[in-house]
Amino acid sequence: MIIGYLICIIFIILGGSDVINNLKKSYFSDFREAEGFVVNYKMNGSGHKVIFAPIIEFEVNGAKYRHVSTWYSAPKPPIGKTYRIMYNPEIPTDNVIKNQLKGFIMIIIGIVFMAMIYFAS
Repeated sequence: MIIGYLICIIFIILGGSDVINNLKKSYFSDFREAEGFVVNYKMNGSGHKVIFAPIIEFEVNGAKYRHVSTWYSAPKPPIGKTYRIMYNPEIPTDNVIKNQLKGFIMIIIGIVFMAMIYFAS
C-alpha cells in the first residue's frame, strides 16, 4: 500500500514539475511563440499495441527546428496538424508545446489512484 502511495506521489510531483516548466516557458519568460506542424511521428510498441508521438517542425529566422514530443497516444498524429510551440529565442532547441496537458493528466492520474488506494483499504 505504501508503494502505491509513493507511485502516486511521484506521478503528482512529475506532473506538477511539467506543469510549472510549461507555464514558466509559455507565460513567464521571454520565450517566443511559433506555429509548428506535424511532419512525422515516433512509434512505440508492436502489433495492435502501437502508440505514436508527433514530431513537430517549426521555423525561427529561416532555420527549421524540431520538437519531438514525449507524449504518446493511440491515434496516429495527422501529418500537417498544427501546434503552438514556445521556444527560447537564444536557443530554439529549448522549446515546449504550448498548453500541453501532459502534466495535468499525470497529476489527475496520481490523485485518482491515490483515492482508489485510500478507499480500497
